[in-house]
Amino acid sequence: MATELDLYGKFKTLCNDSSSINRFQELRGFAIGDFDRLVSNNLEQDPNSDYVYSQDWTDAGADAGHFIVSFPLCYLMPPTSQKATNIHTDYTVTFRVMDVWKHDGAGNDSNAYSLRSKEEIWKDANKLAEYLRDGVHSLPIFNVLNKQGIEITRFYDDENKRLAGVECRMDIRVLDDC
Repeated sequence: MATELDLYGKFKTLCNDSSSINRFQELRGFAIGDFDRLVSNNLEQDPNSDYVYSQDWTDAGADAGHFIVSFPLCYLMPPTSQKATNIHTDYTVTFRVMDVWKHDGAGNDSNAYSLRSKEEIWKDANKLAEYLRDGVHSLPIFNVLNKQGIEITRFYDDENKRLAGVECRMDIRVLDDC
């Protein structure tokens, strides 16, 4: 039977495999945790975990002592199990697809991030969320249950002008792989 770990692995693979000619429509990071960890610079992630991905950290030589978070980022909450039978388990999965808004980490306001509006970030994040939905649904072992496939809510950090994106919720049936 497939487990949560299989779901984590699928999300990480999708993030790692995403590519686009628009830098803002390519997932460059993936992490798992509670949303309250978003206030820390490294998201309290263990860079040696099988369920963390950061393209910027990889490009910088993957120094375990200096983890770098990459954006756009898919941040997945641990799924909750709703119902289990001997042939499948239904999960509710909540994740955020987000990017930096008006902040580049160095305090510069004249870069590509500072030129993007919340609306542009929401549009790109929405496309990335749909890419993740389609990717999860593409394997026979996973079925997205919601008729629309995904519930999407926009968010932004107006106080700190740091992150904007979409919060997504979808119900997934993980089938027994026998």
